[in-house]
Amino acid sequence: MSLFKRITATLTTRVGNLVNELQNHDAVVESGIAEMRQAYAKAKVRFTRMTAEGERLRRKLEEQRRDATAWRERALACKDEEKALECLRRDRLASGQATSLEGMLERHREFEGRLSREIEAVCAHIGELEHKRHQMRSREATADAAWSIQRMEEGRSLDLEDIFERWEMRVTEAELTTDTLPTRDPLEAEFIAEEERASLAEELDELERARESRHED
Repeated sequence: MSLFKRITATLTTRVGNLVNELQNHDAVVESGIAEMRQAYAKAKVRFTRMTAEGERLRRKLEEQRRDATAWRERALACKDEEKALECLRRDRLASGQATSLEGMLERHREFEGRLSREIEAVCAHIGELEHKRHQMRSREATADAAWSIQRMEEGRSLDLEDIFERWEMRVTEAELTTDTLPTRDPLEAEFIAEEERASLAEELDELERARESRHED
């Protein structure tokens, strides 16, 4: 079974059991998505290690190819027949190891490519689940709001219109009280104005006397 199918099957089974036991579907889905993220993270770590192993095989293959070429060139350049034959033997050995590594590397690339595609599929599936969760949250919030409005209309909650009416009555009473507050007595206002004028006139006289005194000096 592929990585994607294995993760999906495990998640589906666990989420199904939780949904049968719990009513908080949002929490169940969140838990399932978190579990899938963990599986995705583990697969990424495995893929990173596999990529490093593939790179090691590629370096080893290039090394064996270089060795085979080097031994072949030594065999051609060697004057001693026994040494030339030994160089050819080592050339064959390096070439055989290179051929074996080529097969291993090819199989490794196939598995690496398959795992990469499965990881991408898991990532895409996580994105789809998160999108569905956001959609369900929005639908649930809208449904809750509509249900609350329906309850209001059916009289199963506080009558807001009645509350507004009582509020308006209270504000109106306060406004009327403010409008009927007694104003200042007209006679008192007249005396205050005359007293203020007399005080200002006296201050003006003092200023003029002070100025005349300075001129006489």
